[in-house]
Amino acid sequence: MIIEKLKGEKSFWKPFLDYLPETNETLSTVSPTQPRHSECSVPLQNEVQRKDDTILDRLTENRAQFEKNKLRFQIFIEANIQEINALTDTTYAVEEVMALWEWAWMNLNTRCFGIH
Repeated sequence: MIIEKLKGEKSFWKPFLDYLPETNETLSTVSPTQPRHSECSVPLQNEVQRKDDTILDRLTENRAQFEKNKLRFQIFIEANIQEINALTDTTYAVEEVMALWEWAWMNLNTRCFGIH
């Protein structure tokens, strides 16, 4: 998804990628230390409030797994940035590719796996 997003106008998938939201508000985006975060929508706040304290444990576990996956992906990108640039016909820095990590992860997981 990230490579296709980086291809921009050249991507066959551009119309679909443009359709996807730039942000996804899910329980995974709620701060694990403050589940009733003021930036969340009222329905999300209500959902968090209806759950018992085990939701905090799950959010903490999910956030830790997310961060581990992000680090693994960054290591992969750092090792393969030249190949990514060749695939996109553009020169991107690792940071530019990593900026799309959360976007791709959230869109993939909320549409394919139904998690979070």
